[in-house]
Amino acid sequence: LKDKPELSQKYANSALRNIKLVIRRELLIWWRDKTKRIARLIQCLIMGVIVGTVFWQSDDPQTRMGVNFQSIFFISLGAMLKVPPQIDTRAVFYKEQDANFY
Repeated sequence: LKDKPELSQKYANSALRNIKLVIRRELLIWWRDKTKRIARLIQCLIMGVIVGTVFWQSDDPQTRMGVNFQSIFFISLGAMLKVPPQIDTRAVFYKEQDANFY
């Protein structure tokens, strides 16, 4: 085993290679879900119109803070929608982890 370094490693891929593979897989899953992409685009457009109309033509510095708060609030609400699907994929992650994919 000492003369073959690929057999002495715990994993076949390096950590950087694993990160690239996981990101590539997640992007592929995201790209294949067309309805989710369209819904997210519409959601972002609606949120942009709401924030834009609420704070239309305001030069007050406190209003800018309101824009920042509203934007962060909308982003966090959108992020909350991503939690349940992430919990569903934990089983797949644990299965792959047990098989030494990572």
